[in-house]
Amino acid sequence: DELDALAALGGGISFTPEGEFAGGRSMSIIGRAHRAGVTPSLGVDIPSRVALDLFGQMHLTFAVMRNDEAAAERLTGRWPLARRPGTPFAEPRHMLEYVTVNAARAVGMGAELGRLAPGCLADVVMLRTGPYGLSLGDPAAHVALQSTPADVDTVIVGGAVRKCAGRLTD
Repeated sequence: DELDALAALGGGISFTPEGEFAGGRSMSIIGRAHRAGVTPSLGVDIPSRVALDLFGQMHLTFAVMRNDEAAAERLTGRWPLARRPGTPFAEPRHMLEYVTVNAARAVGMGAELGRLAPGCLADVVMLRTGPYGLSLGDPAAHVALQSTPADVDTVIVGGAVRKCAGRLTD
């Protein structure tokens, strides 16, 4: 009921996966929120205990969401996760949305941030794909599931290059 009410109001929920997981909290909330129409975003809590790494948070969130889906499938006698309507629900592109578009909405700046579009403020992060190229040919899967901070090649903030060829510029 609470998630339905939050969704009806257009609200969001921020999830800090590594902090929640290590704290023994329920990990099903992000999937339940997303399915209910609530806008999930990811963050990092307790930086003295967990890495300030949104790539890692995307990896963990994807694994947790897929595990929750698989557990539900096993309980109904369906295994493995089959491609049928609604299963699997969690996709790599959702993880990327959680840390970009949804995060911008969460801080009340969805019209200005979180996407590359005319008139929007955009921080651009360019990644190296490494020796193996894009994972499964899916750029969202590569970013959300394979990339790490070490893969960040170039960063442009407010039109100024802040990192180039893997090195900070100032």
